[in-house]
Amino acid sequence: MFLKSRRRALRYWRNFHHRIRRGICSYHGLTVALPLSVPYKLRSQVIEGKYEEAERRAIEQYMPPDLPVIELGGSLGIISRFIASRLADDAAHVVVEANPDLAAICEANARRAERSGPVTLVHKALSYDGPRVTFLATDDFLGNRIASGPHRQAVEVETCALPELVSLAGAEAGYCLIADIEGAEFDLFTHDREALAMCRIAIVEIHPAIFEENNRTEAEFWSLVSAAGMLQVERIANVCVLKRE
Repeated sequence: MFLKSRRRALRYWRNFHHRIRRGICSYHGLTVALPLSVPYKLRSQVIEGKYEEAERRAIEQYMPPDLPVIELGGSLGIISRFIASRLADDAAHVVVEANPDLAAICEANARRAERSGPVTLVHKALSYDGPRVTFLATDDFLGNRIASGPHRQAVEVETCALPELVSLAGAEAGYCLIADIEGAEFDLFTHDREALAMCRIAIVEIHPAIFEENNRTEAEFWSLVSAAGMLQVERIANVCVLKRE
């Protein structure tokens, strides 16, 4: 019995390491792909189910499966995969990711769910400062955001705003917004109030430290949320669940 158990354990770990070397991992029972260049710490968070845990929990509890989803900040597509696994078969899923190094893997993970609903990857940055903007891509794949000054990793990308994404999703009758955009949520609620009027529920990670860097406050952000006709119904760490009043 001991030998059988040991052989079974060895087979498990050999298979596990083989999948890791091929860039395949499991996140809460879902198969996802990760670039081999992803740092060990981040890879471990995915495997252990700790990656973006607050956002995942909010999505699990509050995301309506039948609404189109507009996801801002797809990153590696891990959360995109989780979203897709919980969406109704015909619900549209629009994913925005500005980092050119992540666009392909983000789209691949978002499309892993076996559903017929359209998945659209938008390789742009949400911004209101013109048709193109300088985007800062970090080495660890986390914290990518619009650059505030010159940087050796800065790249120029096209911009988009919420009305374009609502149209792509066919979501004029209502949608769910999921956003992790490293402080740009402040600009979103400042400039896109009309498109936000169609949003029934929003799951937004806020970044008070970035607000402060830009001489803004969290209190000002909540004033913008209220002006958009939404209120907070749940907060898990810095992930806030907003519903229409």
